[in-house]
Amino acid sequence: MTGLAALIEQRRCMLAHACGIQRVLIDVVTAMRVLIFVVFALVAQSCARNPILAEPPPACTSAQRLYVVGQGWHTGIVVKHHDLVELVPSLAADLPVSEHLEIGWGDEAFYQAEHGTFALALRALFQSTSSALKVVPFTGKPAEHFPQSETVELCADESAYRAVVSFVASSFRRDPDEDVVRLGRNPYGSGWFYRAEGVFTMRNTCNTWVAKALGQAGYPISASAVRAEELLSEVRALPR
Repeated sequence: MTGLAALIEQRRCMLAHACGIQRVLIDVVTAMRVLIFVVFALVAQSCARNPILAEPPPACTSAQRLYVVGQGWHTGIVVKHHDLVELVPSLAADLPVSEHLEIGWGDEAFYQAEHGTFALALRALFQSTSSALKVVPFTGKPAEHFPQSETVELCADESAYRAVVSFVASSFRRDPDEDVVRLGRNPYGSGWFYRAEGVFTMRNTCNTWVAKALGQAGYPISASAVRAEELLSEVRALPR
């Protein structure tokens, strides 16, 4: 019995030792949690008392502005009416004198359709053979003209602005007389559709076209921006 009692006592001590270690570990974990909470609270309090304010961007001193308009899945770009018509004179016959022109690019069939269908969308993605530019004249602030859209205003120096206008002008397909090729009226409001250079694909969309226009001006924009949100997230980060 003495040997058995000794064995029981030994096991009891081992169990007590293990339980003690477990209690110590629990106490350590609890203390760590409390410490983390206290540190987090102090940091949060410090941030609340002494917020780090981002340095505001320098004020735009240029007389030129560019605008990117986000309309759901689509984006377009806004330039001055006079400046684009100066490079593409044949537009003057269709577009009344206005302050601005909003231009977008897309698959010719899908872009002009009043009601886009699944079949037209598939054709645009995989079998597009021609593209179109939509040109909408308007006067006033772009954000007020497109109240349901996101409009991002960009500060542009003269050379950057002219580079964008030149890119837009070069996107019009011309006939043998160097005139634009009119396709039809804009079914959504004022403006016209014109045949454009380039072919719409999954990797070359309306948003890619805007990205390329901004890239011509030297803005650090990825030319692979396929979706509108991809492009807008980059545009929002640009100096304004």
